[in-house]
Amino acid sequence: MHGKIRWFVAGTVMVLAVIVGALLLAGGGTAGDAISDTPPATIEKIDDGGAHSRLTLAARAAERLGIVTTAIRAADPAVVKRLPAATVVPYSALLYDAAGKTYVYTNPESTVYVREQVTVDSIDRDAVILSASPRSGTAVVSVGAIELYGLEFGIGK
Repeated sequence: MHGKIRWFVAGTVMVLAVIVGALLLAGGGTAGDAISDTPPATIEKIDDGGAHSRLTLAARAAERLGIVTTAIRAADPAVVKRLPAATVVPYSALLYDAAGKTYVYTNPESTVYVREQVTVDSIDRDAVILSASPRSGTAVVSVGAIELYGLEFGIGK
């Protein structure tokens, strides 16, 4: 049952990423945006042995996407007793790739986003309990993660 749900979620995420990426890259801006020579985003590969990128959005692009962040928080004491390194993120921050791997986008600097792999222990309604993640207090994208995913992979180009 969980496998079917995971594939449904992964498929839905990919379809949404394609649609949003196409809309973002197709324009949808104002006449003033066309005059600017500033690209809406820059994407640079991170040399960390993985396939991650550092996404830097122009202020206007970040505003248009409506990105919202929240801090990773420590899990409740009962969970920490069972899983000492447990942290919690909102379900909206969690992304699945086509292989079922799970990620969040961290926000290390204003308008800068980096996709980080996480390990899900369990999901309780809107809270995702992670057994491996960036440390508690790290800012993660809770609204707009799928748009960043589409941008990172050039969906819609």
